[in-house]
Amino acid sequence: MSTPPDKPAAFAEQARLYARVDEAVTAIGTVCINRGICCDFDKVDHILYATDLEIDYLIEVHGPPPRPAHPNQCPYQVDGMCAARAARPIGCRTYFCDPTGVDARSLVYEQHYALIKKIQTTYGYSHRYSPLLLTLAQHPSRSQPPH
Repeated sequence: MSTPPDKPAAFAEQARLYARVDEAVTAIGTVCINRGICCDFDKVDHILYATDLEIDYLIEVHGPPPRPAHPNQCPYQVDGMCAARAARPIGCRTYFCDPTGVDARSLVYEQHYALIKKIQTTYGYSHRYSPLLLTLAQHPSRSQPPH
């Protein structure tokens, strides 16, 4: 039987790591103009992956995922804007419509994803890396539609 993850300690490390990712991306000079296109995966032909730690942290900070406007859209996108910016996964932090610094952002992603794996190991998380939308849709905390 495995020990459950130490979520509070892992979440604290994750918050610090995300701050470093945001600093690195800002230094690259990429600009987000908040069009919300990146969260509509049909429009950008994109599948966003996240770790179990990232998904748990996202739900801890922003609550259970609501029903999305359509099936292949992030459920945390509200009125075209990200309603989960504080705890959004690393893929959201490094993926932009702006092509400025795409290679540098890829490197930031790879370097920090390696650190996420270390946090997972340290605090008892599995190394599962799965499609975010599918995992959120299947998450036990998923809010139910109104009756």
